[in-house]
Amino acid sequence: MEFELDDGAGGSTTHYGFLELTVFGPGTATPYAIELTGFAYETTPDLPITTFPIPEPATGLLLMVGLAMAAMSKRNRRRVLR
Repeated sequence: MEFELDDGAGGSTTHYGFLELTVFGPGTATPYAIELTGFAYETTPDLPITTFPIPEPATGLLLMVGLAMAAMSKRNRRRVLR
């Protein structure tokens, strides 16, 4: 998100930041609501915020299950070949 702030001297400066939102859908306690759960912004003008993606826990679990299945498959092949 980009926003401009008045610098008090008649000009403005560009700052960057982000918002963390939770969106509630139908069937929840507060349907069709949006809740602001966090925010951050850079106080230095024209300095962007660098973020890195964090994988979902399901992605890591899927990777571990796949590796375990590959290891089991390789182990079963050795038994059959002997």
